Amino acid sequence: SPMSESLLNFNSCESVGNRIQVYINKENHSHIKRFLAVTAPEVPISGFVNRIIDEHLKKYEHEMSKLYTECITKPL
Repeated sequence: SPMSESLLNFNSCESVGNRIQVYINKENHSHIKRFLAVTAPEVPISGFVNRIIDEHLKKYEHEMSKLYTECITKPL
């Protein structure tokens, strides 16, 4: 499917200096680890999670921008 291709086929060329640490819960980590071990063992978990976030931000860019604008224009 197009989604699986976009999530699994990428080059992770982010330099270490261009990343920041975040945490996910153990259940999500375990699920992703098992999934990638079977579907794309060469893909690092961090790269996969970053790709999911990229796709989400692109998909919901308009809605997020609208919500952001609404929130910053509300009077106190």
